[in-house]
Amino acid sequence: MIPLLLLLLVSFTSCKAQNAAADEITNLPGVSFNTNFKQYSGYLNANQQGTWKLHYWLVESQGNAATDPLILWLNGGPGCSSVGGMFEELGPFYPENGGGSLYENVFSWNKVANVLFLESPIGVGFSYDTSNSSNVKTDDDTVASENYLALIDFFTNVQPAYLNRTFYITGESYAGIYLPTLAQVLVQGINNGSFPNKNFQGMAIGNGYMNVKYLTNSLVLWSNYHGLIALDQDPYNFYQDCYAPLPTTSTSSPMINFIKSHPNIAATNPHGTASILWYDSTDSQRGFSCWNGGATYHYLNTPDVQAALHINSSWQNTVKTWHDCNGPIYGSYKVKYTDTTSLFQYVINNVKIPNFRILVYNGDVDTICNYLGDSWHIRDLAISLNMTSKPRTSWSFRNQIAGYVQRYTANTSVTVDVLTVKGAGHFVPNDRPGPALQMIANFIGNIANYSTATGIDVTPQGPPPSTGTTPSTTMTTTTTTITTTTVTTGAGAASSSFLLVAISAVLLKKLF
Repeated sequence: MIPLLLLLLVSFTSCKAQNAAADEITNLPGVSFNTNFKQYSGYLNANQQGTWKLHYWLVESQGNAATDPLILWLNGGPGCSSVGGMFEELGPFYPENGGGSLYENVFSWNKVANVLFLESPIGVGFSYDTSNSSNVKTDDDTVASENYLALIDFFTNVQPAYLNRTFYITGESYAGIYLPTLAQVLVQGINNGSFPNKNFQGMAIGNGYMNVKYLTNSLVLWSNYHGLIALDQDPYNFYQDCYAPLPTTSTSSPMINFIKSHPNIAATNPHGTASILWYDSTDSQRGFSCWNGGATYHYLNTPDVQAALHINSSWQNTVKTWHDCNGPIYGSYKVKYTDTTSLFQYVINNVKIPNFRILVYNGDVDTICNYLGDSWHIRDLAISLNMTSKPRTSWSFRNQIAGYVQRYTANTSVTVDVLTVKGAGHFVPNDRPGPALQMIANFIGNIANYSTATGIDVTPQGPPPSTGTTPSTTMTTTTTTITTTTVTTGAGAASSSFLLVAISAVLLKKLF
């Protein structure tokens, strides 16, 4: 359990009270359409001394910004930027090929809510430690503390107009750890009166890293169901291999021999290895999972853009370059929770807000944070709390099956929805933007029927992007921030059980 001592830190005061008007973005370079919403960018204090600065980007709702709820979005990693998630998944802007201009994402989540993108932890994106710019060592509890204190600063000093606004915390992948740890501290703070906003209404976790055992054990079944491995594989030996440490000295290991015979696979590159197994859906919105990553990198490292975002000069003089993911953070990160059951139990048993709800959603073709492992995790949670369940049913988008959903209800009236998104990979808002927007709109609207259409106008306001049929070969992708080794997709190695062993041993340690 996160130490209760953390709650004593809420008494910290900002070194300098910020003004929302000072953080307003008034002229964002490259926007190719007329925006009908306000947006803000600046820094939130994330420690008692005010030396840890988390960068935030708030895009207000295109609906009714004064009354629509607030959604906090966290990318995972650990060490990946939520602003990257904004530009590559669910924000109002998509960068054109090359990063020179921005076109409209008509399925942006700010169609239905005010969305707060927080670059967390310290060292990610534009966030940094003003006293030590090389500070990258952190862990699950420290990240929860940073996010908690940053939210206090947001509600009380930086954006006080949101002080009493209904809010949700959302994110994907390693946010399966970030969000339950943050939710526990939020419930503690609200119950003891130390957190300023009492209207914490729920959390939504996409393709969450919540239970290592189940994500590992489900990988064999998931792969068999999708035709990636043969029926005559020994599943018990497979499980044993999954829990074996990654071999470092033996040259006769089947995994090492397999990797040697397939040089296009980067054994130390979890993101590249995963792409071999369709980490993203093969028919994502832009067709290339790397397309937006490179364009985002170029756009956010433009001086005019950083000036518009009010990026601190001290960050520019020390860190200097924005990256989608921070390799040193990923490499040094200390994982404290490999099973989040106790965190969920605490939140469900102690939250006092009526109609509190939790959504666990998965793209059904994500290999690693797969829907089977996450559904098993929630099933066992439900059993431990004697929750009631409804039958699993399909839900639809534009009269087509969009996935399946099952609801669990606790005796505290907290609901947990387990939902799949058909054809989506690890990044659901990227792969299935329309269904993702409908899903989140129904979730925050407390509408149990996820097939309910939003009625939102998704007509583009500006011209479509002028891109070619292939991504630029000069772009820097998010993978290169972790390692310089690249992976050739489409290799015929996907059906090998040795590749699954490699993924279980390497990728399940940590991922975004």
